[in-house]
Amino acid sequence: MGNLVLIHVDSDKGNDTNSGDYLHPYKTILKAKNYIKDNKITGATVCIKGTHELTEPLMFTEADSGATRKPNVYKSCQRQKAVIKGSKKITGFSK
Repeated sequence: MGNLVLIHVDSDKGNDTNSGDYLHPYKTILKAKNYIKDNKITGATVCIKGTHELTEPLMFTEADSGATRKPNVYKSCQRQKAVIKGSKKITGFSK
C-alpha cells in the first residue's frame, strides 16, 4: 500500500469492529497492529489514546515495522495521554 495511513485507537470510546478512523477508532493496539500486518501496510501512524491494560504480551516483529522510508509508528495522539499497562492490581491480601 503506497499511501500513508492514520489509524486511531481509543481504549474508552473504541471498538475493534470499527474502521479505525478518527470517528470510529479501534479499542485495542493489537487490533491496529493486526490490521496493518494483515493488509501489508507501510507508513502507518497509529494514534493511541487512553489507558490500555494488557492481559497478554504485545509483541512486535520486523514484519510490523513497515519499510525503511515508510516506517509504521505507534504514538500517543496530539495533546492526549496514552498509557500501556502490563501490570495487574493485586487485592484481597493483608499484612
